[in-house]
Amino acid sequence: MMTLFLTRHGETEWNIDRKLQGSQDSPLTERGLRQARSLRDRLKNEKIDVIYSSPTKRALDTAKIIAEANNTPIVTCDEFKEIGFGEYEGKYIKDLPIIGENNFLEEMFCGNHEIKGTNGETLLDVKNRSFKMLESILEKESDKNILIVTHGMALKVIMSYFTEFECELKGVYGQASLTKIVRDKDKFNILFKNDRSHTENL
Repeated sequence: MMTLFLTRHGETEWNIDRKLQGSQDSPLTERGLRQARSLRDRLKNEKIDVIYSSPTKRALDTAKIIAEANNTPIVTCDEFKEIGFGEYEGKYIKDLPIIGENNFLEEMFCGNHEIKGTNGETLLDVKNRSFKMLESILEKESDKNILIVTHGMALKVIMSYFTEFECELKGVYGQASLTKIVRDKDKFNILFKNDRSHTENL
């Protein structure tokens, strides 16, 4: 049996500023660091065997904090990077171009699989790269406890492996939230999703 935990990195400066990060980066805020530490404390008794993390600093810093509790090894995976927003990265969300009645990001949340920023990625691009790595992990680590540390849009796409793609696109996973999935043979049971109880008072 395999247990899979999934999380998003802690809060960053650009999260507060409402800027698109994508492949660009900004540091974890003090609150983001507290969120990561709170998640570390919540997971310290779960005996996680290995952490798979996006190599982007905000995600890797979150992973390193979680790993402190038990010196858990970390493997970085480009496949779990955030969706690339191309030339829209670093822009304020309010300033994104309008497409129809919504801005670019809202169109993604409405389920547009093919829209992308100039020189950026579509949700289907992220699905193709992340699913390939996820399937490799599921095969390689079939009897272990695994944690994946990734990003907001990427996490929604990864979660669509276990649920319906359309449903996942419309949700928002909280920073340092926790999702737990148990695999029993070929069946995946989502025990809880997007749980933020450990960060509510931070």
